[in-house]
Amino acid sequence: MATVTNKNKPTNTMETLTPPQPAVSAPTTPTLSVMGKGTEIRELHELEQFHTPQPFEQGERNYHEHNRLTPHSDFARRILNGCRHYGLVLDEVAMKVDGIEEYKTEPKNWTSALVYKHKPAKKVANRFFLIARVRNYDFQVADDVETFIIARNSHDKRVPMEFAIGNKVIVCSNLMFGGDITIKAKNSRFGIENFASRLNSLLSDYRNNVAQTRKDIEFLKNYNIKAEEGLSFIGYNASKADFIQQSRTAQVCDMFIKPEHPEPYQDSEGREKYTLWRLLNAYTYAHRGDLAIDPKTNEPYTDARRKGAATLENKKKYTAALWSSLSQVKLDGYENFNKKWYNQVS
Repeated sequence: MATVTNKNKPTNTMETLTPPQPAVSAPTTPTLSVMGKGTEIRELHELEQFHTPQPFEQGERNYHEHNRLTPHSDFARRILNGCRHYGLVLDEVAMKVDGIEEYKTEPKNWTSALVYKHKPAKKVANRFFLIARVRNYDFQVADDVETFIIARNSHDKRVPMEFAIGNKVIVCSNLMFGGDITIKAKNSRFGIENFASRLNSLLSDYRNNVAQTRKDIEFLKNYNIKAEEGLSFIGYNASKADFIQQSRTAQVCDMFIKPEHPEPYQDSEGREKYTLWRLLNAYTYAHRGDLAIDPKTNEPYTDARRKGAATLENKKKYTAALWSSLSQVKLDGYENFNKKWYNQVS
C-alpha cells in the first residue's frame, strides 16, 4: 500500500526508467513504501547482494522444488522494462525484501570444504515486493486518481510471481496483495516466460481500455443528481445488497452527504455538487471500513489505518455491479433510470 510522507526532498530514480514525459505532477521526495517488515531497496543494483539458490547447490534448505528460481533483480527488470515498452513512465519505485537468511551449501569433498571455510555465507532474500506510481497522464483513469503498479516474487514458495495495476493497490510484506487487474505465474521451470507473456497481455489490455475508462468517469463526474435522489438510490438498493453489505448502508449515506474528502465534490464557491461519481465513491469509501482510533490520543492514527475493511474480492464484485448499474444512465437516460428506485421511494 502506498504511504505518503513529506514532499521536500529529491526523488530517487531507477536505472531502467525512461526520462520523464509531460504528465501529472511528479513528487519531489520519495513518497512510496511497501508496508510491513523487511529491508527497503531503492536501487536495482542493491538486489545483486542477494544470492539466488541454484539446482546444482546442496544447501541446508530445499529451494529447488521450483526447478528454476528467478532472481529478484531479473524479475524487477522484467517489470520495469515491460512498463517502459508499453509507454508507462514511473516517477518513483519502492522495493522491499523480506525473509533474509544465510544460505549455506554442503562441500562435496575436502578441497571444496577448505574453500567454503573461508568464504562468507551467502544471503538469500526469500521474498521481494515492488510498488511504483505511474506518471503518464494518458494512463490515469481520472485527473484526481493516481495509478500504481505492484509486484512480488519469492524463493521460498510462499507466494507466486505476481503483478497488478490499478488506482487502489495493496502490496505488503505480510503477504497482502491486490489491485484492480492482477496476473500471476508459478516459480517453475518456465515460470518467468509464462509470467512475461501474461504481463504483456495485461499491459496491452490496460493501455487499450484506459481511454474508455476515462470517458466513463468524466461522464459520471459531470452527471448531476439531487441529494435526495442519491439517498433514495442507496436506500432502495440496501435490501438487495448488490452493491455493498447491508451493514455498511449507513456509512454509504454518511459518505454521500458528508464525504471524508469533500473538496472534489464542491464548486469554486464551496457549494455541494451531487453527481453519479459522488454516489459511486460513497460506496467505495464505505468499503474501506472505519478509521481506527488511537486510545492514547482518542484521534485516528496518523497513518490513517482502518478496521473492518471489506475483502478485496467483495470490493471488486460490488464496485463492478455498481459501475454497471450507474453506466445504464447512458443508455436509458436518467429519467428512465431513476424510475426503478427514486419514484418508488420518494
